Amino acid sequence: MKKTVVFDFDKTLTMHDTLLSFFCFNEKKTLLFFFKFCIYILCMVLTKFNIIHNISLKKIGIYLFLRHINLSHLNDKLQEFSESDYVQYSKLYKGLIFDTNTNYYVVSASFEEYIKPMFPGFVQIIGSKLTQDRKNRTVLEYNCFGKDKPIALLRHGINHIDEFYTDSYDDLPLAKISKNIIIVDGDNLIRCNNVYEFIEFFKR
Repeated sequence: MKKTVVFDFDKTLTMHDTLLSFFCFNEKKTLLFFFKFCIYILCMVLTKFNIIHNISLKKIGIYLFLRHINLSHLNDKLQEFSESDYVQYSKLYKGLIFDTNTNYYVVSASFEEYIKPMFPGFVQIIGSKLTQDRKNRTVLEYNCFGKDKPIALLRHGINHIDEFYTDSYDDLPLAKISKNIIIVDGDNLIRCNNVYEFIEFFKR
C-alpha cells in the first residue's frame, strides 16, 4: 500500500498567506483598493481573535475584490497568479522530491484553482472553490478549513495520513488522523510524536 503524505499550503509550502496576495494581485492599486485592503486586514485581525470565522473572512474578501469579475477573466487571473512572483515558496516546497510510491495531497483553505498549476498532475489538490451565482457574481462554493479538511480527504478515500505537514493549529482535525506530524515553523521542521505534542507546541 502506498504511503499517504498530506501538506497544508499557506505558510507551509509558501512564505505567506496567498489569499491576501491573490486579492492584491487582482486589483488595480487605486484609493478604492487601499480602502478595501484596510477593511480586509481589519477582518483578518478579528479572525485571529475568533471574533469572525474563517468562512466569513473569505466571503468578505471575495465580496470586496472578486464579485464583479466574470468567470473567464477570473480563470485567467487564477492561472496568472499561480505563475506570478506574488507566490513566494518555502524552503520545504523548494526541496520537495516526489516519490511515485507515495500518494500526495495538498489540502488548503486557499482556492484550489490557483494551487493546482503549482504541482505535478499526480499531486491531488483539495481546496476552497469559487463559483458564480445566477447574477454572475463570484461567490464561495466551498470552504476547505479546519474540520472540513478530513471530511474532504475522506471523499477521496483517505481516513489515515502517514505524514502530515502544517504550520497551523487550525489543522488539528488532520493531525488527529496522522501517524507522523511535522510542524513547519519558518524554515524549521518540528516532528511531533503524537497529537498531544502538536497541541502543546501551539499552546506555548
